[in-house]
Amino acid sequence: MIPFGKVLDARRSRPVLPANPSYSAPPLTVECLAKLDGAKGFNILVANEPKSSATHWEMYTYAGTGVLSVYMPGYSPSEIRSDALVVDGKWRYCAMTFDGRTVRLYVDAKMVKSESVLRLPGMPAVAGPLGVGDVPGTGIGCDGLIDEVRVSSVIRPIAGIPAAPFEDDADTLVLMHFDPAFAGTGLSALADPFRAGAEAALRARKALGGGEARAVIVFDNLPGDAAAHRKMIEGIGWFFDMALVYGCNGFGPMTRDGNAGTVGVLALGEAVTVASACAEVAGDHEVCGAALGRALRAEAAKVAPGRVAVLLGDCHVPANDALVKGFVRTAGPGVAVVGGSCPQNGFVYDKGVVKQGANIALLLSGDFRTGYGLHAAAQPDQIAASARDAAARAVASEAGGPALVLVFDCVSRMQALGANAATELEAIRTVTKTAPLFGFYGSGEIGMDNAGAPPRGVGAHVAVCAMIR
Repeated sequence: MIPFGKVLDARRSRPVLPANPSYSAPPLTVECLAKLDGAKGFNILVANEPKSSATHWEMYTYAGTGVLSVYMPGYSPSEIRSDALVVDGKWRYCAMTFDGRTVRLYVDAKMVKSESVLRLPGMPAVAGPLGVGDVPGTGIGCDGLIDEVRVSSVIRPIAGIPAAPFEDDADTLVLMHFDPAFAGTGLSALADPFRAGAEAALRARKALGGGEARAVIVFDNLPGDAAAHRKMIEGIGWFFDMALVYGCNGFGPMTRDGNAGTVGVLALGEAVTVASACAEVAGDHEVCGAALGRALRAEAAKVAPGRVAVLLGDCHVPANDALVKGFVRTAGPGVAVVGGSCPQNGFVYDKGVVKQGANIALLLSGDFRTGYGLHAAAQPDQIAASARDAAARAVASEAGGPALVLVFDCVSRMQALGANAATELEAIRTVTKTAPLFGFYGSGEIGMDNAGAPPRGVGAHVAVCAMIR
C-alpha cells in the first residue's frame, strides 16, 4: 500500500478543526492511512475533544507495543486495545467504527478488535477541537506520516484497502487528502443562517484538501438583521476559526457550483499570505480608502511574485471609485485592486465581527501571477458574452488554467437575466476550466482592464481577477 500524493508529517504539523458536535455523535467511522516509526510513546492518529469529555474519542497506537487502540473515557471499558501491530515503518490502513454500543478496529481492512461498551453516567461532554496527529492541547503527538483522513456520520463497510483517495459524500464530516489546494469554495442554498454558513463552510473545508486556511471570505444574500448574520458566521465557525472570516452581504454569491445560493464561502490556502484592514466610512469614502491603504502600505511594499488588494464593503456606486482613489493614493505604487460592494448600510464581516458603515481591504500575496478583465454589456443579450470576455482576458492563454478566479458582478445583470442568470455563470466556466470560482452580485464592482491598467470603480459591469500559479 502506498499513500496518494502528498502526506502529512505529523512530527512537524498537526491540523486542528474547530469543535463540532457532529464529530461526537455515533454512528461514526474514522479512517486514515498511517506509516508510523516509533512505538516508545503513544501515536495519536485522530482525536476529538479533550480527554475530560464524555464524548472524547481517539484512535491511536499504544505506547511500548504499537498496537492499534481507541480511548473513550465516557464509556466502559474506556480503553479498547487490539493485538494488531501498526508501528512497523509500513503504510497501514487504520479504521474505527462506533455505532453507540460496539467499537470495532480494523487494520488493512481486517477487523482486529470488537468490543461492546456502555456509556458511563454523570460525566459531562466538553466541547473541543478535532486534531490529527495529536490530542489538541496535550502535545502527545505522532511519530510518523498520515494520509487520507476521513470521519463519517455512518458505519462504512471496511471491505478493502483503499485503491484511491477517499471520496466526499453526504455522510462525510471530515476529509483530508493533505494535497493542499490553493483555495476551496462552498455554496449553500439553505435559508437558515447558521445551517447555511455551516454547509457552505463544510464544502469549502473539504475542497481545501486538508490544508489550513489563511483567510475565509464569505458572501451572502441572507435576509435579517446583524444577529442573523452573526448566526451565519457561527455556522462557518464549525469548520474555520471565526477570526479568519471576512466579507459582506449582497445580492447573491457565486461559485462554480451555482449563482443562486444564499451563502458562499472561499477558503484561501497556505499558499496565500493575507493582511487585512478595516475602516469606517464616516461620510467620506476616499478618506476611508486612504486609511485602508496606509494600514496595508508596509505589507504592500514586501517582495512577492503576486499581489492583489480586495476591497469590500459599504462602497456602493459611485462611492467605490472614490474608495479606490483613496486606497491607491496611500497603498504605494503598483498595487492591483479588485472588489465589490454590499448594499448601502449592508453588513460587513471583519475577523468574524459583523459591522455596518465600513470597508475592508484584504491584501493577498503569494507565489502567483494575476490577470484582470473588466467588461460591460450594452444590452441584456450581451451579458453572458461580456462575462466570458472579461474572464478570458483575465485568464489569457494559460495552458494549465488559473488557481482561483474572483468575480465581482453588478446586481443589475442578475436582475436583467432573471431566470437565465445561470447562462452568465456558464459563460465564465467555459474559459476558466476547473479552477475554483468565487464572487458575488453587488452594488458596484472594482477592477482593472489588465495587469498594467489603473484600477477603477465605475465604468464596467463585471470585474474578473485570475490568480495563476
